[in-house]
Amino acid sequence: MAASICVVGGGVVGMMSAVNIAESLPSADVTVLADAFTPDTTSDVAAGFCFPHCLGDTPGHLVRVCSRWFGETVDHLLSVYKSPAAADAGVSMLTGYLMSATTDTLNVAGRERTFGLRPMSAAELRVCGKTGGSGITFTTLLAEGGRLLPWLMDTFKATGGQLVRRKIMSLSELYDEFDVLVNCTGIGANQLVRDETVQPVRGQLIMVSRHRHRHRHRHRHRQRHRHASQTAINHVTLGGTEQEGNWNLSPVETDRERIWEGCVRLVPSLKGARVIADRVGLRPCRPTVRLERETGVQQGTTTPQIVHNYGHGGAGVSLSWGCALDTVQLVKDCVHDISCWRQT
Repeated sequence: MAASICVVGGGVVGMMSAVNIAESLPSADVTVLADAFTPDTTSDVAAGFCFPHCLGDTPGHLVRVCSRWFGETVDHLLSVYKSPAAADAGVSMLTGYLMSATTDTLNVAGRERTFGLRPMSAAELRVCGKTGGSGITFTTLLAEGGRLLPWLMDTFKATGGQLVRRKIMSLSELYDEFDVLVNCTGIGANQLVRDETVQPVRGQLIMVSRHRHRHRHRHRHRQRHRHASQTAINHVTLGGTEQEGNWNLSPVETDRERIWEGCVRLVPSLKGARVIADRVGLRPCRPTVRLERETGVQQGTTTPQIVHNYGHGGAGVSLSWGCALDTVQLVKDCVHDISCWRQT
C-alpha cells in the first residue's frame, strides 16, 4: 500500500518540502493542504533576497545548522538560475548593500555563501548618502515569491501531487486521512499545534514600478530597517517593518509614510516610482526553527506520524530547500516505520 503524505501549508517552505517528498518518494500519494495558496501567502509578500534574517535567538550550534540549510538552498537556487526555468521560477542574481550606523555589518550569518562579499568603501557609502557607520556589498540570489510559488506548484503537480484548499483547526482532523503529516504552517503553528513560542514579526512593504533601480540597499539603525530590492521581473520592493507580536495584516499609513520617506532618502531616484500595491506579511518567528519528527497521540487504531518544519522567521526562502532535504529524510523514516508496523 502506498504511503499517503500530507504537507500542511502552501508557502515556500511547504511547497519546497512537497516537491522534495514527491520526487524522493515517487510511489507515495502526496497532497498539499492549505487554507491559502499563492498569491495569498506570507511567501508572496517576501522580497526573496537570499540571506538569513530574523531567526530569533538561535543558539550557536543551530546557527551552524541554519548555515548548512542556507548553503543547500543557495546551491539549489543557483542550479535553477543556471537553467532555462530561471525566468519562470523568478530566480535571479542581485547585488546588495547592507549598511549600519555601527561597525558590525561584516558579522552576519550566511556571509560565506554569498558572492564577492567585501566592506563598502568610504566612496560607496557616500554615494548611498552615508558619512559614517559601515557597510558591506555582496551578490546573492533573489527568488521572487510571486513567481517561485506558481512554478513550485506546477513542478509538484507534474509529479502527480494534489493541491487541496481547506482550512483546519487542528492536525488531528487529518489523522484518519493520511499516514504522515508534514507541518509547514509557519505562523499558523501558533494555533494549529498550540505552539505559543511562534510569534509574528510584522512586515509591511510597498511595491512600486521598476523605475531605474538595479540593486538592493539596506540600512540598519536602532532596529529600523529600510530597503529597496529590485525583483526579477518588474517591480521594486520598499520596506520595511519588524514589529514583534503584531498580528495586524492591514497596511498602516504611518508605517507606509516612514517606509516611503526612508527609502526615498536612501535611493532618491525612487521618488517618481509608481506605487503598485501595499503588502503585509507576518514572519513566523520562534527561538529556533522547529524541524523534527513527532508521534502524535493515538486515536483509536491510528498513531499519526508528524514532521514539523516551521518557525523560519524572515528566512523562509533562504532556508527552504535545505530544510526540505532534512524533512524528506524524516518522512522516509516515518514511511519505513509504518511499513514495518503493517507487516507485523
